[in-house]
Amino acid sequence: MPSTALSAGARPALKAVDGTPGYRTLLDYWRGLARHGRAAVARLDAELIAAHWPYAMLIRVPRSGVVEITQVFAPQPAAGAGGDGPTGEHPFARDQASQISSWVLQIAQGAAGSRQPSRHSETFQQAGRARRIIADLLPCQADGDSAEHLLLQLRDG
Repeated sequence: MPSTALSAGARPALKAVDGTPGYRTLLDYWRGLARHGRAAVARLDAELIAAHWPYAMLIRVPRSGVVEITQVFAPQPAAGAGGDGPTGEHPFARDQASQISSWVLQIAQGAAGSRQPSRHSETFQQAGRARRIIADLLPCQADGDSAEHLLLQLRDG
């Protein structure tokens, strides 16, 4: 499973996010918060993340124990039938054999302890078609919790 550290030059070419000057990607947002290689969990803006990077997740990785998804930044439902709310499908949708979720937990375990963002990619077979998933893992810390925390974004690649 390929993985790479994310550098300033490795950013995907995306449109600037409305209302968040300077935050073209979740990585840009994380960099604005990160101190000493990690962003404080308490400083994460759940509404902003959910609105612009739907279904990003916060993962907790204890030193010994089970990796857990502690928060999914789900977008608010669109108002009315034709609302302009965020689009996007939960990354685990149609993951009937739990391939993607198992992979996420595995790469999170491997990324724990790093102070560098990382990118991983994998191809999965779903409904007879190949689906390439890219995962960005961004290290975070929570005061009073010795476990590692990671802000995760999954997207089709």
